[in-house]
Amino acid sequence: GPGTRAWPVQLHRGGHVVGLVLQPGMAGVLALAPAALLDVHVSLDRALPPTLAPWAATLRTARDPSAFHAFVEALEDVDRGGIQARQRAVRRAAALLDEGTSVGQAAHEVGLSSRTLLTAFQRHVGLSPSAWRRIRRMMRLMQHRASHPHHDGATHALVAGFADQAHASRESRRITGFAPSTLRSSPRGATHFAPDP
Repeated sequence: GPGTRAWPVQLHRGGHVVGLVLQPGMAGVLALAPAALLDVHVSLDRALPPTLAPWAATLRTARDPSAFHAFVEALEDVDRGGIQARQRAVRRAAALLDEGTSVGQAAHEVGLSSRTLLTAFQRHVGLSPSAWRRIRRMMRLMQHRASHPHHDGATHALVAGFADQAHASRESRRITGFAPSTLRSSPRGATHFAPDP
């Protein structure tokens, strides 16, 4: 689901943490809506629909990465009440938004009304289409800064789709609370700012 902050985890010796970043539309396979997952810890037992409930115990004791890969494949096979068609529409709309298509045009392209796309996006991604587009544009900015450190801020901003460097800086502060240059100097690296679908 969506998140707006990091969750530090203390591990005991031999412990491990596995995170799962869902593609646009995939959050709909969970038992809870993405909004219910926003900035809270939820047990896997509670988050999984009944068809996937046996996976909770398997994943708690798994040490082999193949168990996690098998779980992801099981997630992709779930169809909760015909939701896969809507997931495909949301994924396609997300791709169109990444290409710069307007929300209205993306809705038309995937065969939904703008209102239905908004509702589907909220349900499956946990964000509005416009918020998704803003975050993805910020991701492009951070990825371009990381891969082309010799370029100036204005070039980074234009390549990422911002009107100018000031626009990129305002959006960065609005979304992350930090200037792009601060994010770039993060020890984790700029590309870890947000998930790539």
